[in-house]
Amino acid sequence: MKLALMVRMHEAGMTPEQIGEELGHHPKTIGTWLNGERSPQGISPKRHEYHMATRKPVAVNMEKPQELGYFLGTHTAKRMHFGRTKQSARYAKIVLNGVHETTGKFRESVDGAFGLKTREHTRMLRGSERPTRTIYLQSAELANRMSEMFAGKRGPWEALPDTPAARLGFARAFADFGSTHLVRTPQGDHIEFIHESPKVREVIARALRERGITFEQRSGKQGDHLRVPSGELPKFRREIGFRDPKRNAKLLEG
Repeated sequence: MKLALMVRMHEAGMTPEQIGEELGHHPKTIGTWLNGERSPQGISPKRHEYHMATRKPVAVNMEKPQELGYFLGTHTAKRMHFGRTKQSARYAKIVLNGVHETTGKFRESVDGAFGLKTREHTRMLRGSERPTRTIYLQSAELANRMSEMFAGKRGPWEALPDTPAARLGFARAFADFGSTHLVRTPQGDHIEFIHESPKVREVIARALRERGITFEQRSGKQGDHLRVPSGELPKFRREIGFRDPKRNAKLLEG
């Protein structure tokens, strides 16, 4: 609900100006709502009180760092978007092009990291070989929690816990959804991880080192990237791999 959302945003340190810009209201209107002088249309004080007493806060399950890493890696690669339904309920969504195994892994990561369920909408675009899958999380609490997690940070990767398990989850997600390619050349096949941020490449580099995978840092037409050479592909497949079975099988070809 709008009032509950405003309160959470205010508790997270946002000013009335920032809240107003986010919700599409004048800062003075936000101020009167927060001060209790009047409530948003359609929201009674009793309903707001009930919501505040019964809401389930979203907490990060730090006992499942790999799931949190996979969630943050996917968010880094594809970016989650926030919006509202016609009933003004806030939701988060992320559009993923992939098979059921990859989107299913992302949904598992949301459940493991935040204890939230998701729903998936699938449609096949004309001329596309794979369906477009939109994952919805109808949770204002998640939106607020993410605002807190990413406050003052340049990207989701800066919220990643400093643990090998979290980095492994991040690298696996980036392999599934990021700019990660299996390149075939006469000299042999190799994997390329491409991202413009040195910090993202360093997270992936640390994950590769921690799994004993040798790689090279290269520059090319597509930008700076990490290259996993042909001789390391069996180990890459075993330790990082792709959740897409067909994509993973290609690592054994050539």
